[in-house]
Amino acid sequence: MSPRRLFSSLLACSLLGCPPADLTEQQRCNWTQWGQGPQHQGQVCVPGQSPDRLLARIAYDPLSGLEGAEAVAPGDPPELIIHYPSPLTVEDEVYLVVKGGDYLSCEPPGSGSLADGGACGNDTRSRLSWSLKAYRWAGDSLVERWTYPSDWKPLPASLAPWEPPLQPAIGGDSVWVPGAGGTLDEVRRADGVRLRRVDPFADPGYFAVSGVAVGVHGDVYYAAMKVPPEAPFSSVESALVRVSAAGEVHSASYPSLVPGAPDAGAACAGIFRRPGDVRPYPPVDDAGVLRHAPVVPCTAQRPAVSAVPAVGPDGTVYVVSRAHDNQHYGYLVAVGPELQPRWAASLRDRLSDGCGVAIPINPPGVAPSPALCREGTPVGVDPFTNLPPAALVNDLSSASPTIFPDGTVAYGSVSTYNIGRGHLMHFSAAGAYLGNYDFGWDLTPATWTHDGTFSVVVKDNHYGEWDPTVPPSYFLTRLDATLHPVQRFRNTNTLSCGEDGGCVDDHPDGFEWCISAPAVDSEGSVFGNSEDGNLYVVGADGGQRARHFLKLAIGAAYTPIALDAKGRIYTMNGGDLFVLGH
Repeated sequence: MSPRRLFSSLLACSLLGCPPADLTEQQRCNWTQWGQGPQHQGQVCVPGQSPDRLLARIAYDPLSGLEGAEAVAPGDPPELIIHYPSPLTVEDEVYLVVKGGDYLSCEPPGSGSLADGGACGNDTRSRLSWSLKAYRWAGDSLVERWTYPSDWKPLPASLAPWEPPLQPAIGGDSVWVPGAGGTLDEVRRADGVRLRRVDPFADPGYFAVSGVAVGVHGDVYYAAMKVPPEAPFSSVESALVRVSAAGEVHSASYPSLVPGAPDAGAACAGIFRRPGDVRPYPPVDDAGVLRHAPVVPCTAQRPAVSAVPAVGPDGTVYVVSRAHDNQHYGYLVAVGPELQPRWAASLRDRLSDGCGVAIPINPPGVAPSPALCREGTPVGVDPFTNLPPAALVNDLSSASPTIFPDGTVAYGSVSTYNIGRGHLMHFSAAGAYLGNYDFGWDLTPATWTHDGTFSVVVKDNHYGEWDPTVPPSYFLTRLDATLHPVQRFRNTNTLSCGEDGGCVDDHPDGFEWCISAPAVDSEGSVFGNSEDGNLYVVGADGGQRARHFLKLAIGAAYTPIALDAKGRIYTMNGGDLFVLGH
């Protein structure tokens, strides 16, 4: 390390606090779980390599073509409504979840049914299978070592329309892999042998619904839930599970972790989407007075599907909870290492950027437009409730809590009114609300510690405003430690290109960033993939450092990116893993 970089690191430690002394090299410099490490900061301790050439390519989802055709109407371009897990690395070892099984396409694909009316496509996930494959670099070759077949199954599509990921985590000499019935398997890294199965529930009706997190001291955490198959939104049981470094297993129900949340049977606000609720919103009653949101049962708190717990240096665990059948009642929750609740911060009543801000209010004397808030709506409210907006916890997302270097915590929410953007909600270590940045959808941000402070890196997609004259625009945005933007890199590519080199100029507004969790190297370079099929590297100065074409990815799944301890880049596109480097 150069003297300048050494001084910068020491300064950052003095101001922000160094990583714990017992943080291993494995935890510092390898990509051992979602978001790199237990705090999900998305940064490694080495410079990333330049993506000059393709080092390896592995098909981890050979069914992606069939799945993509199923998610759209017959004849439309395919879209992958799937969340894929992050590859994991330790030095020259690589661990990748690979999908298989018997995919049952609908007739025709995208129609939603078979000729005989039977279930197909996304409704037959139980026919699919997932395995963990281990590889090792031998020179420039990535050599397969072993395969561990997991019996894990995702939640059915009625609860999670976007297929959730099977996300393992590495701790020491083991890989922790979710299994069937809400179980967790400890698998030996050396040879893929299962050392034990953790079964906290002894009930095959449970599903492991989060990825696995391994804390600094070796404790393992994940979330599980159970619903009645015949009526999945009628009730729910759920728990946060801890496997201590000593092997003891404990669990705590999500309602017990959020003691301030409304009870399952209490009255909560719903949304305007009943048959009689005619847009523009908010609707009016017979006297022409704006209505408030209907009252509905709150339903019980349970984990956000696909949100991986984050674990702080002191052992505090951060999870996201939501009402089972009401995404408007969500919480960021801090839990002690013994699963005792510390605080639960509501995501409601924090925002005021709805009608008159994100969505124009219909002008007086102008015919009502369904795309605008109704004339007379109070400024700032959510038109779907006529209440202050709530930051939503949506099960279509894989957003997970991130612990920033100063100990504050952020979570990427979504909302119904600002065109799919949502908000990155920011809280202190004690649960005080600090503010937000107005993009949060399906995002686990990355951080870069530098110059006595840190930056936060987010994808920042503007999908098109309510004003049709404002075109879409797509950025990778760098925020300061208080979530104020300091730098933006815009995707200005307009060409859709194939692997044969042929291109069509058909995207005048550029392409969406399709990363669910970006990566940052030790020098502040950001690695992100776009729906134009390219991996981009953006330097700390905000300029494009490199670009490498993978394959056209319009309608791509939102995917994470990982770097290994040698700076090799692991990016995912269309069911294939691409490894890039020198």
